[in-house]
Amino acid sequence: MTLSAETASTERYDNHSPDYLETRFGVESIPQYRVYTAHMKIGELSKEAGVKVGIRFYERRRLLKPPQRTAAGYRSYVAQDVNVVKGIKQLQELGFTLREIKELIDLHRCSASVSSNRAGQGGVQRMIVLTKEKLEVIEKKSRLLRRMRRDVAKMLANLQGAAERACPVARDLATDRSCRKS
Repeated sequence: MTLSAETASTERYDNHSPDYLETRFGVESIPQYRVYTAHMKIGELSKEAGVKVGIRFYERRRLLKPPQRTAAGYRSYVAQDVNVVKGIKQLQELGFTLREIKELIDLHRCSASVSSNRAGQGGVQRMIVLTKEKLEVIEKKSRLLRRMRRDVAKMLANLQGAAERACPVARDLATDRSCRKS
């Protein structure tokens, strides 16, 4: 019995080996990969969002919606939850309190309901008022951060100047640099 070249080459491999897949289907094997499913457990959510702890805390504070549970009782999160957790962390880094973050998330959820016509006229007006208030707070924080940046930059310049005046080595280095430039 003679075998064709293709049959002979594929018979060398186990049907589940990466070499078999590459030879048979022209697909390169990938040593590590993650199959994304519609749902993930709490550890997967933490890893994807880049946080070590805090998921349950965010749930208790109602920053995250309560997740569905599996038959075994595990929390089951969706991809949108990853974006929410990342957003929470970014807002915290910008200096927002958890209370302010909750207000922003509630505003976002409310605006989503407005776009699907689930909120009444009173809800829309309240959302407009809250959004304007939040925008004013953000503007104040932005002005404060710009002022703080100017103050810190001025402080750094003063400290560098004082160090050059106080330290003979730094003074000599500064004069050597000025001599070389001329």
